[in-house]
Amino acid sequence: MTSTSTLDRPTGDIVGSARHQAPPVVYTGLLLGHPVVVEADQPLPVTAADLLDQLNTQWDVRQRHSDFDRINHYPNVVISVSQPTCLLLDNALAAIHLARVAGLQPGPCQAILDHRRGRIGADPDVAAAMARLAPATAADLLADICLAAGISTGSIRVGTAVHVLGHPIEAWLSQTTSDITLHRRLHGEIGMATPAEGRLVAEVRR
Repeated sequence: MTSTSTLDRPTGDIVGSARHQAPPVVYTGLLLGHPVVVEADQPLPVTAADLLDQLNTQWDVRQRHSDFDRINHYPNVVISVSQPTCLLLDNALAAIHLARVAGLQPGPCQAILDHRRGRIGADPDVAAAMARLAPATAADLLADICLAAGISTGSIRVGTAVHVLGHPIEAWLSQTTSDITLHRRLHGEIGMATPAEGRLVAEVRR
């Protein structure tokens, strides 16, 4: 196509094409070994990088005295943790409840969650659920920071977990419903948990 024909093309086609292009990558990093990629229409706030530094410290089981180190070494003992860790436990408990709603049997799970005082206790099964949901919860926490800074277009990927900015379904919920669906398919079970069921659980838990 010549430069003349390009200039003669209706401007609406050019604008429409640009509108559907993905936002640029404004941040790359790591969370517990998982790649973090943020596409957004504005630069990422400094507070987002600070959050990732905090999570890399508090959620690394290899870090002595981190939240995860203490959760794993002191099962069922109530300890003080950071607010992101409280949210992570909240998500894990909601995921376990959603699995039960879908007809799965995750077994007895014991946990204590005190958001106001920042204190939790978790048994090994709940701790394992927390570890699995850590990347997705991190994506959701980063999305909260982006939205608060006025960033409303783009996506956040942490490992395989994805949070699309402006989308009503959080990354932890999307991962949970996908995990339940995969489990039921592998075991030949009919039906699956839906995002609508998950949103209901998310409302009930708060």
